[in-house]
Amino acid sequence: MHYVSLKDGIDTSNPTLGKILVTVFGLVSELELENIKIRTTESRLKRYREGKSLGGVYVSLGYKRLTDEKGETYFEIDKDEAKIIKYIFESYAYGMSKKNIVNNLNEKGYKTRANNAFKQSSIDRILKNPVYIGKIRYNNPERNKRRNKDAPILVDGLHDAIISKDLWERVQKKIIRYKITRKRNFEEYLFSSKIICSKCGSKMYGKRTGMVNKKDKRRHKYYKCFNQKCSAKALRVDLTDNMLLSALLKIIDSKKFNIFIKDMLVKETYKANNEDYDIDINNEIDTLKARKNNLIEQYAYGLMDEVLYSEAIAIVNDKLDELRNKEKLLKDLEIKIDKATESKYDKDIITFISNLKKIISDSKGNKKLQIEIINEIINTVAFKDVSTGKAKFELYIDKDIFLKVIGDSYEGKYKELNFQDVYRNVD
Repeated sequence: MHYVSLKDGIDTSNPTLGKILVTVFGLVSELELENIKIRTTESRLKRYREGKSLGGVYVSLGYKRLTDEKGETYFEIDKDEAKIIKYIFESYAYGMSKKNIVNNLNEKGYKTRANNAFKQSSIDRILKNPVYIGKIRYNNPERNKRRNKDAPILVDGLHDAIISKDLWERVQKKIIRYKITRKRNFEEYLFSSKIICSKCGSKMYGKRTGMVNKKDKRRHKYYKCFNQKCSAKALRVDLTDNMLLSALLKIIDSKKFNIFIKDMLVKETYKANNEDYDIDINNEIDTLKARKNNLIEQYAYGLMDEVLYSEAIAIVNDKLDELRNKEKLLKDLEIKIDKATESKYDKDIITFISNLKKIISDSKGNKKLQIEIINEIINTVAFKDVSTGKAKFELYIDKDIFLKVIGDSYEGKYKELNFQDVYRNVD
C-alpha cells in the first residue's frame, strides 16, 4: 500500500523517496507527541502551583470533590471522614501502633476510600499524605517509583487542612525514626525497639560496637538507649536475649496467661452475640493516658499556658474517670458462653501456647518466624532487675497472631471474631 498526494507531490511508491517521507512523517508524529506531553505536564504543574485539584478518580479519605460554577473542581472536608483521619494521626502520635489503629477502625466498621477494611498499608499512606495539612503533592515517588524519580513538589492547596502542622511534624519524625531503626534492627536483634530504658523511659535499639569486652576480649552487640543524652548502661544482646526469652517463656507457660487468652476469646464471643456489649475501652484509656502525658510535657517545656493546660487536663481526666468506671462495670459483669464453645477454646489455647513456646525457644528452627512472632506479640519490656532477669512485659495478642501460631486451618472457626488485647505481667 502506498500514499499518493497529487496536490502535495507526495508519492511513496518511489522506494527512495518513500523511505525518506515515512521517516519524516514518523519524526513529525514523535515531535507532536512530545509537545503534547510537555503541554500536559506544564498544565498539570500550573494547576498544582495554584493549589488546585487535578480531578481524576482518586480523592483522599477525609475530603469530597465538588465543582464550582466555572466547572473547576475543589476539595471540601467531609466531617465524618475527617474524624477518622484525626483519630489515626492523634493515636499514632500518642503512641498507639498501626496494628492497634487498624483493629479499632475495622471493629467499628469504618472503611477506606475504596470501601475496603483498613490495613497497616492504608494507615501508612494516610500518615504520609500531606493533603491533610492543606498541601498538594505532585510527582509522588511512592505512587510510581519508576516514573517519578525527581523530588516531589509540595505547594499550598486551596483546600482546608484537617490536622495541624505540629501534629503532622510529630508523626513524620516518628515514622522516620522508626523506619531507620526498624530497617537496621529487625533481623539482627530480637528485642530492638521493645526494651524500655530504666533511666529515661526511651526505647533501646540494637547496635554494633567496636568496643572490646574487658572480660572475654570479644566484641559484642549491645542494646543502647535511643536518647543520646541518657547515661544508662548498654545491655549486652546475648545476655539480654537469653534472660528475656526465659522470662517470656515462663509467662506464656503460666496459668494466668492461659486464663487471659481464654477470657479474651470468651468476651469476644459474648460481644459478637450481644450488640449492646462494648468491651473496647482499653485502647481508648491508653490513648488518653498518652495524651495526658503529652499535655504535661508541653506545659513543662512552656509550650502551653496554665489556663489552657488546666482546661485540657480536666477534660482528659473527666474522660479517663468515665472510661475507668465503665471498665469496672464490665469487669464485674458475669459473662457466660455455652460449654461446647468453651471446651473448643480450651483445646485451641493449649495448641496455641504449645506452638508459641516451640517457635520462641527453637533458636535452630525458623529464625525469621521467631523474630516475626516476637516482634508482633511484644509491645514493650522493661527490666525490673537486670541481675535476675525479672522484667515487666506488655504482650499484644490478636486474631492474626493467634491464627499465625495455631495454623491457618483454624481460620474458619474464628471467622466471626475480631479479638485483641494487651497482657501485662505484674510478677
